Amino acid sequence: MSKGLVSIIIPVYQSGKYLKRAVLSVLSQTYRPIEILLIDDGSDCRTGAICDRLAQKYAEVQVFHREHLGVSSARNYGLSQAKGKYIQFVDADDEVRCNMTELLVDTLEKNQAYMAVCGYEVIGGQGYKEEHIWKKTDFKGGFGTEKLNEIVNGDLLSVIWNKIYIKERIKYGFDESLMICEDSVFCTEYFIDNPRMAVCNQILYRYHLNSGNMKGKGKRVFGYAGIKKYYLRNRKLVKGILNKAQQKKAKMHINKVFFYGVYTYIFETLPYSGLGRAEMIALLESIMRDPTYQKIISDIKHLYWKEKCYKLASKLQNGKLLYLMICCRKCLLNARKGAEE
Repeated sequence: MSKGLVSIIIPVYQSGKYLKRAVLSVLSQTYRPIEILLIDDGSDCRTGAICDRLAQKYAEVQVFHREHLGVSSARNYGLSQAKGKYIQFVDADDEVRCNMTELLVDTLEKNQAYMAVCGYEVIGGQGYKEEHIWKKTDFKGGFGTEKLNEIVNGDLLSVIWNKIYIKERIKYGFDESLMICEDSVFCTEYFIDNPRMAVCNQILYRYHLNSGNMKGKGKRVFGYAGIKKYYLRNRKLVKGILNKAQQKKAKMHINKVFFYGVYTYIFETLPYSGLGRAEMIALLESIMRDPTYQKIISDIKHLYWKEKCYKLASKLQNGKLLYLMICCRKCLLNARKGAEE
């Protein structure tokens, strides 16, 4: 029986330094047939030329040059051009193990699932390494809504690139209005529509931090909408957990994910947004007036002192105080960066 074609979509933006490494890791796959779609999202001439050379050298690589519209638009375009039965996504500065596609297809087909998930590792500077795998959790065979508690608490739907999907079952593409969590929303909506997944408990994807590709690009200053939409999709999932104790635990988990998602966005993205004082205070106050935000802020407990100060400023809806905290945070980040250099 012939194997199904796998379309591997790689959005590319100013990532020429790492692109060849990513593409070669995908070309090393033990599974065939594959097609590799490089979606050049308005990169500079150097990166675009690297895409062209890879497409000329390797028959399985195709390149599409487009104006810069963002990572979600690039992925959606890739989906429109993909001819495969199955879909994978890879970031242009990451790497995949040579048997990733083979094991994911095998896991999906053996378990008659609609999505297969594998473990991954996060690689950073100065030897930083963090592994994400679910061996301690009972994820055997194909499963769906009966394991919603484990899926939510294990954050199995938080990223797109450690998974394989069935193309014809993708009902919604990526929300191009979102600047943060667009991938998390995509995964969650796909599972809501296709509630059967399977897990391959091996680390098959290597995610590189701060390598300079599309992860840090785009107008992330307007990222709150994505964080909130991901929370709302998770809340929809949690309602399906029938055990009340488990449901309560899952609610606490998604509240924490939301809280720390917004916290990180405010203190690590906004300091470098380029917004002026008045603009940033107005943005902060618009977030703090959101009833969803206020409810979750009020419910979160057991915080460190920095988070307690953030919570207090948020509950008071004091944009000036929160702005002052952001300025202090930026000074600390700059000092740390200077020490590392």
